[in-house]
Amino acid sequence: MEASRETEDEPVKLLYCLACGDLFIVTSEPRACLCGATRGQYVDSHSAIYSGKLAVPLGIANASFLRAMHNRPDKDTGKGERFEAFVIPKQCESFRRTDQ
Repeated sequence: MEASRETEDEPVKLLYCLACGDLFIVTSEPRACLCGATRGQYVDSHSAIYSGKLAVPLGIANASFLRAMHNRPDKDTGKGERFEAFVIPKQCESFRRTDQ
């Protein structure tokens, strides 16, 4: 992951492909899922674009993720530490679909 883009306020952007089930992080370099149906990349330090009719944009709340990493159990208790992830709305200024 590109540490310069990650802040506690800015969620990490990911894409999930309904066609092949691949989940991948969005970076400044163009990326695609395993089957090529879903694609995306950052266009600046805040905004990203994606394409693919079967693409689902997701986010991970960094503050929640960082807390979970800090509170990660030392031993296997059957549960890991939870963090917040969410489906990004269909209309989102900072993560736009380009093939509508």
